[in-house]
Amino acid sequence: MPTQTYEHLPPEKKQRILAAVCRELARVPFDQISINRIVQDAQIARGSFYQYFSGKDDLFLLVTEDFARYFDERTRFRLKQHDGDPFLLILGIFDDVCSYGKTSSDRQLFQNLFEQMRQRTDQKQKNFVTSLSKQYWQYQYPKEQKGNGHAKQHLAFEILCDLLFSALVRVWIQGAAVDEARVQLEQKLWLVRHGIEREGEQTDAGKI
Repeated sequence: MPTQTYEHLPPEKKQRILAAVCRELARVPFDQISINRIVQDAQIARGSFYQYFSGKDDLFLLVTEDFARYFDERTRFRLKQHDGDPFLLILGIFDDVCSYGKTSSDRQLFQNLFEQMRQRTDQKQKNFVTSLSKQYWQYQYPKEQKGNGHAKQHLAFEILCDLLFSALVRVWIQGAAVDEARVQLEQKLWLVRHGIEREGEQTDAGKI
């Protein structure tokens, strides 16, 4: 995380640094960003940079803070809207994330950040999915610790999260159309909810 020194900077200076980091992350993928370019754009000394951040990972966390707040807010809204239904929650979050990307001031910035999230397999891939799972669990079982007799439900929700993330990868990394990815996600959610039909039975994978 950014250091306390950074947190105590004047708001104007923090905004200037954040804007410089965003411009650099929109220019190149995360692993190619240049600290020299950032400090020049933000008009700060390179030595000051290391007083504010321990390294590049702090920049990733800094830029994703706004997205994290948005995501948490939308997750709470969707949980209440659908009364905790996990399938409708996943579909709603897909819509929200795609909407956020479309309206972002720089689409390339969002794509680069999402690619970096996807690559972080050492951190269970997806920071925002971890947050989603935590909020879902707290909503469903507010007085219980995760894992207390609900191992099957927890595993099932992990499967739904994997489907969500795969659909988002198709949109943001592979360039699939949002509508097409949404239809496929809805069909997969339908199959998980209702089970794969026995051979010979008619399937109507419409609304989940």
